[in-house]
Amino acid sequence: MADFDVQRFIDEHRWAPVQYGLLAVCLLLLFTDGFDIFMFGKVAPVIARDYATTPAGLSMVVVAQQVGLAIGAFLISPFADRIGRKRVLEFCALGFGLLTIISAQAPSVPAFAVLRGLAGAMLAPVVPITLALLAEFTPRQRRTTILAVGLVGYGLGNAGSAFFTARLLPAYGWTGLFWFCGGVGLLCMILLKFLPESLQFRVAQNAADPSIAGILRRIDPAIALNGQERFVLTDKADNRLAPLSELWRERRHVTAVFWAASFASMGMIALFASWMPSFFHQIAAVPVERFAAVASFGLLGGSLGTLIAGGLIDRFAGRPVMIGFYLLQASALVGLGLIPFVAAGFPAVLFLWSLAQGGGQAALNLCIVRSYPVGLRSSGLGWAGGAGRVGGVVIPLLGGFLLAHQWTLPAVMGLLAAGPLLIALMLLLAGRDLAVDA
Repeated sequence: MADFDVQRFIDEHRWAPVQYGLLAVCLLLLFTDGFDIFMFGKVAPVIARDYATTPAGLSMVVVAQQVGLAIGAFLISPFADRIGRKRVLEFCALGFGLLTIISAQAPSVPAFAVLRGLAGAMLAPVVPITLALLAEFTPRQRRTTILAVGLVGYGLGNAGSAFFTARLLPAYGWTGLFWFCGGVGLLCMILLKFLPESLQFRVAQNAADPSIAGILRRIDPAIALNGQERFVLTDKADNRLAPLSELWRERRHVTAVFWAASFASMGMIALFASWMPSFFHQIAAVPVERFAAVASFGLLGGSLGTLIAGGLIDRFAGRPVMIGFYLLQASALVGLGLIPFVAAGFPAVLFLWSLAQGGGQAALNLCIVRSYPVGLRSSGLGWAGGAGRVGGVVIPLLGGFLLAHQWTLPAVMGLLAAGPLLIALMLLLAGRDLAVDA
């Protein structure tokens, strides 16, 4: 019985239609994630008006969503390392789609908060599981770049939320945006039915699984298999489903750094997603629709930053790439506070900030994917994301505080610039023994 190296097979073959289809569905899944996360902040003032409260009065909704995201990341993501990437993604897409549509009918702010929290629990595992699934169908020599292309979907969701807010909000109200987002989630669930499970997961779970040969033939219909092959993976660590405790044993240093960085980075993203339009609306009297229109251009920078991050990490060590993006983000935030919204240079600075924010988080996610074997990949990225979601509960509370105490816009942005600056400092002090520098 001869060994058949599944990873080597993927490395040596040109991409097949099934892999392009997988990339397309991954883009749509991550678009949905980014759209939902950033949509709420753009329509928060309108939602607050309909519920007869202020944007600061929606703090419980922001907290509930982030709590749900944290719970989903910690509890649901590990199932993908045990029962399969595809099955868990289908469950999450269905649950998220239905809960998002139902939340548009919520009769009160507390009910809305509960539904947003439940939808967040379904949404949280999407990024880690999607990236794990895509990574395991991708040649190693181009893996980071292709994952970055997939992550562009998240940035496009961010920009798309601005685009559709500016165009749908006047005609359909904020509920129309929730119907659209939930509908895309349900579409993802249907499309996932046509995709195969991860080959690497199948081999790690059961190397004698007969479905492995069928998936290989979807990539190369002419492949010669006689049924006597013993399917293996190139890296020995990938040939088993490792226990979750390994995250805090052999890999404890890497895990601790990733958790701390994710806590701060994703917490800052959640803060800006929830409060950035309100900062400019309440402090600088910028109409929500005008900010959304400018943001639809500027926030495309997040997609470009993601692609740049992927290209750089395929060529250089991951740690300096991450540090560079976070330093750039801090500088751009200071600029957003100092440059007037009506100035010609404001969209360019917003674009630069979005590029740095998207690139920094993408570089962090890509480095995490590279650092864990198949049996821990969804759990490692998912739990780091869970730490990030906890940050998303704590750090956005600062937004309501700043609005309530009527700080000036330069002071607000200057204070918030300390966040990415501290992340860069932490990564700098973490040491060169991070796996991403190997």
